[in-house]
Amino acid sequence: MDTINQLANKGNISSNYILAIINSRLTNWYAYRFIFGKAIRTMQFDNPVTERIMIAKPSKVQEDSVSQLIDKMLSLNKRLNEIGDTETEEKKQIKREIERTDKEIDDKVYELYEITEEEKTIIEESLAH
Repeated sequence: MDTINQLANKGNISSNYILAIINSRLTNWYAYRFIFGKAIRTMQFDNPVTERIMIAKPSKVQEDSVSQLIDKMLSLNKRLNEIGDTETEEKKQIKREIERTDKEIDDKVYELYEITEEEKTIIEESLAH
């Protein structure tokens, strides 16, 4: 199926902040486990699904911090695409920076939802399987 879903931000929280939440490991785990019921077939990520994702209300500092990381991630991915297919040292460095930034975003999302280290371990281990 070739489906494109478009999400519209109608609230007063930045779109970058919402992108961070939607693309986080926490939301990935939550959607798979509680929205899709551990389905193994194709899953539609449409309005009925996105409505069930709880968006934590951030402080201004939290929202700005997460939004800046998303800006960084978008910039890194743009640069990665500009480099092309050739595997260079610069490309490897950008990939490492993308991984670090992705982890930093996930850590901030865990903080927003007040996920404990024990809960984080459970989530991370279940995503590894």
